[in-house]
Amino acid sequence: MRKIFKIALTELCTLFYSPIAWLVLIIFTVQACMTYFRLVDIMLMQQFNKPLWYSIAKEMYTGSMGLFPNMLVHLYLYIPLLTMNLMSREYSSGSIKLLYSSPVSSVQIIVGKFVSMVVFALIFVVILALPTIVMFISVPHVDVTLILAGLLSMFLLILTYCSIGLFMTTLTSYQVVAAVATLSTLAFFNYVGGIGQESIFFREITYWLSIKGRASEMVGGLICSDDVIYFLAVISLFLWLSVIKLNNEKTRRSFLSKTMRYTLAVCTIIVIGFASSRPALMFFYDATRSKQRTLSEESQKVMRQLSGPMTITTYVDIFDKEFDVASPKEQKEDMTRFKMYIRFKPEIKMKYVYYYSTPKDSTLYHQYPNKSIREIAYEVAKKKNFNPKQLKSAEELKEKIDLAKENYRFVRVVERGSGEQARLRLFDDMEYHPSETEISAALKKMLVEGH
Repeated sequence: MRKIFKIALTELCTLFYSPIAWLVLIIFTVQACMTYFRLVDIMLMQQFNKPLWYSIAKEMYTGSMGLFPNMLVHLYLYIPLLTMNLMSREYSSGSIKLLYSSPVSSVQIIVGKFVSMVVFALIFVVILALPTIVMFISVPHVDVTLILAGLLSMFLLILTYCSIGLFMTTLTSYQVVAAVATLSTLAFFNYVGGIGQESIFFREITYWLSIKGRASEMVGGLICSDDVIYFLAVISLFLWLSVIKLNNEKTRRSFLSKTMRYTLAVCTIIVIGFASSRPALMFFYDATRSKQRTLSEESQKVMRQLSGPMTITTYVDIFDKEFDVASPKEQKEDMTRFKMYIRFKPEIKMKYVYYYSTPKDSTLYHQYPNKSIREIAYEVAKKKNFNPKQLKSAEELKEKIDLAKENYRFVRVVERGSGEQARLRLFDDMEYHPSETEISAALKKMLVEGH
C-alpha cells in the first residue's frame, strides 16, 4: 500500500505541476457555477409565490435541465485531458524501464495511477457538492438523499471514464492518440447498446455493456444494484486489462497466451455483469424523500398478493404505427417500463409476439402490387430490419387471442399462472404508455377475478 500511495502522490504532483489539471478544474467549476446560478434564477421566477423548497432538489439537481444531468452530458470531455499522460508519459520519457526494473509490480503501478484519479474525482464531486452545502444552510427540507445519490453517480461515472482512459494510455506513447482513443472508447460504450438487439444472445451482452443512461437512474434518485455493479465491473475490467498489458511487456509471451488473458478478463466481467442484471439478484434503494421512484404502498400490496408466475406478452402488428415501441432493438428499453414491478416480483416473464394483419395503409397495395398480405408483411419487415420469419399471421394467433377486438393495435396481455388475464394498451394522449395507476388497476382486476 505504501508503494501505491507513493505512486499516486507522485502522479498527483506531476499532474498539478502542469497547467492542464488547473485548467480542467477551472473550466469545470465555471460550468457548474453558471449552470447552478442559471437554475436559481429560473427557480426564483417559477416558484416566487411558493416555498423555494417545494421542488428544489428535483428541479435544480435532477430535472431535465438540472445541475447533475447538465454536467453528465459534458463530463466525457474532461477525462481524456486528465488521463492521457498517465502511462503515455512514462513510455515517451523512457521512465517505464525504471518502473519495470524497480521492485514495483504491475498491479501497484496501475492501482497507484488510478488512486490519483480517484483523488481528482473526489475534487470534482466536492465542487458539485459546494452548492449543496449552501442549499442545506439556506433552504429547509432539502431532499438530501436524492442529492447524495446524484453525487454518487457522478463519482462512479468519473472513475469509470478514468479507468478507460488509463488503459488507453498503456497502449501508446503518444498522449494525443491516447486522448482520442479514450474519446472513441467512451463513444463506443455509449452506442454499443444499440448493437445486435435483434439477437437474443448478443442483446443481453451489448445492452449491459452500454453506459448510456446508467448514471441517470441514480441521478433521478433510484440506486439499483446492477448499475452500481456495472460501474465497479467496468472499472475492474479496464484496470485488469491495464495490468495484463504491462505484464505482457515485462514477460515475453505467445500471441495465444496474451489473447487468452485478455479474453479471460473480458468474459469474467461479462459473466458477473450478466448475473447481476438478473431480476432475482437485483436490489433497489429509492433515495427520494417522497419515494416517487418506487411503487406506491397500494401497488406494492397488489404485487404481494399476486402469488405464482406471471407473464406479460406484448402483441405487435408489423403494420401498426407503434411497432417501433417494442421492436426487437427496443425490447430492452421497453422492459425497463416494468422495472418497478419486476423489483417486487422478479419471476415476471416478458414475451413479444410479432404478427401481421390486413395493412391499414392502402398505399402498400400500390407499392407492392400483385403480392399477398403475407408477402407485403415480409417486405415491410425487411425495410424495418426485422426478420420476417418471426412474423405470425393474426389467424394463427386467433385460438389464443382475438386481436381483431383490439383493432390490431399494440396490446399487452398480463397473465397469471392460474389463468386470470388483464390487458394494457397505449393511449392517444401525452402519457402514451399506461401509468402506475392503470397498470395496478389491471393487476388488481386479476386478483378480483381470481377470487
